[in-house]
Amino acid sequence: MKFKFLIISALMFCTMSVSAQYREYVVGLKMGPSWNWMSSAKESASNNQTLVSFNYGLVVDKYFSEKCAVSSGLMVNHVRGDYDFHAQRSILNGVMPEYEVNVHRNLKATYLCVPVMLKAKVVEISGFDCYVQGGVDFGFRLKAMAKDAYLIGVYHQNDEDFSDTRDDFKLLHTSFDLGLGTEYQIQKSVKVFGQFVYNRALTNLTSNKYSRDGGPVLLPNYFAFEFGVLF
Repeated sequence: MKFKFLIISALMFCTMSVSAQYREYVVGLKMGPSWNWMSSAKESASNNQTLVSFNYGLVVDKYFSEKCAVSSGLMVNHVRGDYDFHAQRSILNGVMPEYEVNVHRNLKATYLCVPVMLKAKVVEISGFDCYVQGGVDFGFRLKAMAKDAYLIGVYHQNDEDFSDTRDDFKLLHTSFDLGLGTEYQIQKSVKVFGQFVYNRALTNLTSNKYSRDGGPVLLPNYFAFEFGVLF
């Protein structure tokens, strides 16, 4: 009920103060650092540390009133993870028996994302338009590479290089975006902006086959500061 109330309130706000002076379409570029960590369902993995990465992309806003827009675009998101999980590993695959061990994994994945969000300008302060936005982010996996380390008895396996692990991760991934930001007009048709974004996974990052074989249920998260220019 609370969620429905928020949606109805946002739509009511967006229908207020409609003006003929707003530009219907605004495009731009954005980039910025993100701080990534992993959470997990059923405690199948544990996060070790927060890792910093970098995201960038194209912004497209379609305004249907002076204060409200549907915001989308294309983003390249670099998902980073440093986490532990339990898995079956062997000293020599296909030859030696497998044992359940604690695996320490360092993940580097890249997703091409299409956000679909509602953006609402809530207040203007000294020429700065402050806004909130929220919605869903649809990600398409471009690559996924990982480096593992684990211990079997006295045998220590520690990968020196990252290897291709795309089969361990789904092709499509969905997450929730919530942002707070501000815009400032520097020329007639040019604005600069900055925003804080929280992104939370809605779907398991790992593939169904990998999960059935004992792989962890991973829910990546990040907090980002993004800045850019709008035309």
